[in-house]
Amino acid sequence: MLHKPSSSPGLVTAWMSHVSINGPEAMAAIMSLVISAARPVPFSREQLVTLDMIIANDPQESVRDLCQVLAVDEPEKVVVLAKNTPSRRVRRTYEDFWRRVASEAPDVVLYDTDCFETLIPWLESMSGSPIRALRISASLAAYRLVDGFIEVGTQLRKQLASIQRQLNTERRRSGISQRNDSTRVAKKRAAQGKEKKKELSSKGKELANKVDELTTKNSELTELSDGVYRSTFIGRYHDIYANVRSMSLPALGGWIMMFPDQFLDDTHNKYTGWLLSDKDAVVRKTSLEVLHRMLKKKEYFANFETYLQRFCHRIIDMACNKDDTVAATAIRSINFLLPHNSTDKLLRPAQIARICDIALEDHPTDV
Repeated sequence: MLHKPSSSPGLVTAWMSHVSINGPEAMAAIMSLVISAARPVPFSREQLVTLDMIIANDPQESVRDLCQVLAVDEPEKVVVLAKNTPSRRVRRTYEDFWRRVASEAPDVVLYDTDCFETLIPWLESMSGSPIRALRISASLAAYRLVDGFIEVGTQLRKQLASIQRQLNTERRRSGISQRNDSTRVAKKRAAQGKEKKKELSSKGKELANKVDELTTKNSELTELSDGVYRSTFIGRYHDIYANVRSMSLPALGGWIMMFPDQFLDDTHNKYTGWLLSDKDAVVRKTSLEVLHRMLKKKEYFANFETYLQRFCHRIIDMACNKDDTVAATAIRSINFLLPHNSTDKLLRPAQIARICDIALEDHPTDV
């Protein structure tokens, strides 16, 4: 089992060393860390993930068996969600560890082993367990893994863009056309003698190979991120426990802002809209806050036009929410939208008049 050092970087270094020595054993250790985060109380060997479980490669069955043991003395409080200073520190260290596991993983671990393909199904199974604390610790781990994947991908795409520019320069130097002719047109031009076959220089070939390599790595990172989104977020955004729902929304909002090319679209945006109608006030407020942070990015606003046309009426209704904090957040969001309403596409004059009335009311309604 991993022993907690003074900082998450030290823990990541220890685990990476463990992976290089004994991969399955390292997998068992890191999954047991998820259990220890969920259960900050003494527990027996039977309550940990074992090497045999990892080798068996059936996380659903293994987690089901573990839950039967863990449920015997399930803690009432979830430590990583507590508001006291020690609990906040534990959560920061825990989340930072999982982010670093992805962002600082050597290429050989990230791309050449099945390390993360093994981790993600285990986290998926734990995040869907009947034990609330385990669902939370596993979901936090999975969400921070995506943060790490996106960090790596961001740097990789910058490198890819730079090398692609160098490759384009080499192609021009070699006299290779950048035309996007169809195969038929290209053959016709060659038959007419208008274009001779030209080859890249050795440097150009190296650059082309590097572009292919980085493109493949980028695709693998995108698949890993999407795997967590589909396996964990989709299951937890409507979790029975409000705190799980409310912590899932900022995770998605963060992914949208960090990697808009993958996550900024109606398919992903809709979840914040659906949870505007959540039964829990904390979740409703969180949904508004996540939306507001995204709308403040001017370059993202156009991507929310369809979203706002669909959910703007709900935001207006929330301005008279029975929870004062939700109502205040809704009014702030509406106030932010007003300058973007020059053509009355988002807010009609009658709706604007209603907003003014709501802002002056003393008695919130149950919405």
